Amino acid sequence: MTQSTDKPPFFDGTNYAYWKTRMMFFVKCKNYKLWDIIEDDPFVPQRSKAEWSADENMELNCKAFHFIFCALSLNIYEKMSSCESVKEV
Repeated sequence: MTQSTDKPPFFDGTNYAYWKTRMMFFVKCKNYKLWDIIEDDPFVPQRSKAEWSADENMELNCKAFHFIFCALSLNIYEKMSSCESVKEV
């Protein structure tokens, strides 16, 4: 079976190092800045959401969460769903 280039590599709780490497390249290929957010945590503006500008990375943070959560099995997702930052996941 081959891995789709459109779907993140699936993580079922085994072979984390292998999955992490594959996930890193998957995310970097989609948007290199996403991996920076995953590694470093996003910039969180101190203003109201209405005042956020497009360059403050909140959209990228949401995309990073989406990629990672789509890659997790239900069992792993349930353990991570309460995390508040993508780096914490």
